[in-house]
Amino acid sequence: MRKMLAGAAATTLVTGVLAGGQAYAATSPWKLAQKNDLANANGISVLSISAGGSAWAGGYQSVDGRTTPLVQHLTAKGWTTHSAPAGVSGGIRSLAVSSSTNVWAFASDRGSTRAGRWDGKKWTTTSLPGDFLPTGSAAIGPTNVWAVGGGTDDGDEVAAKYAEHWTGKAWKKTAVPAPARAVGASSAKYVWAAGTYKRQPAVMRWTGTSWKLVKTPKVELGTGAWSVLDDVLAVSSKNVWAVGGVERYCGEDHDDICAKPLIMHWNGKTWSAAVDAKESHAYTKVATDGAGGLWLLRGGWNAALVHKVGSKLTVTTTPRSAGADNDLRALASYGKTAWAAGTELSDNASKSGGIYFRSH
Repeated sequence: MRKMLAGAAATTLVTGVLAGGQAYAATSPWKLAQKNDLANANGISVLSISAGGSAWAGGYQSVDGRTTPLVQHLTAKGWTTHSAPAGVSGGIRSLAVSSSTNVWAFASDRGSTRAGRWDGKKWTTTSLPGDFLPTGSAAIGPTNVWAVGGGTDDGDEVAAKYAEHWTGKAWKKTAVPAPARAVGASSAKYVWAAGTYKRQPAVMRWTGTSWKLVKTPKVELGTGAWSVLDDVLAVSSKNVWAVGGVERYCGEDHDDICAKPLIMHWNGKTWSAAVDAKESHAYTKVATDGAGGLWLLRGGWNAALVHKVGSKLTVTTTPRSAGADNDLRALASYGKTAWAAGTELSDNASKSGGIYFRSH
């Protein structure tokens, strides 16, 4: 998987101004909500919440040396372990929820990729090509689901040259003009995908019959750098956000990735782009804050959670247990409540477990 720049932000926050117009929060709004109490090593990699508030999480469990899917559902008792799709192995790579009766979970393992749909009573599984490794998905309805497989930046996974579209009866391959890592939709008419094309950030839109690249601003790249979009959030037809970073190899052995965070926005007419002046980590996830602003997940290992309100960016972090680190991979929201999730790992890597944080 993609390597991240070492040296994450500390848990203790101080007031101050960062390069690029960012500020540190004096106190963090993020609170520990839950640590998974499961017998096996486990972690959370994806979150999805429907417009009606049905909240689901996906990840992995290690059982007898094998990686098995983990599905959890938010109930009055917290994040509760749910049944996983039958016949599916490997961790949940992507998750898309349009309602409590239309939950889609995607997993890949040993050359097999499967999609499971929960209809409120049972799981039904379907097969996808074994070399299609989902990195993003969007469920518009039971007969309209998209999945993309954009691969990783360091070549560990080869990007798919197509998207998969569920029509209600079968998965249909649909060509994409550029590797797409994420897909989002505000309706069946407004479906967007995001990734990279010729080292520049790429945004694509579904026309109803094919995927087309849309015009976006060129981002200035340094020597050996490239730009990629990791997530896309379609709030409405005139309000779409895509986030990622301008990246380059760095580190003593030139095998880490350093990045300047990137935010792009569609206002219904044109796309704009803003790259942070300070090099840190790429943005990996974006969610609304329920009040006109955004939450942005920056990095993964002891990640920062950046709150965007207008042009102001405020950097916050989640609390950390003594002797442990948080590897955050997932972000989603409903109303003014935002959730971040991932894996808590002990310093000696002897223990790991899924962990959830909540804002508001």
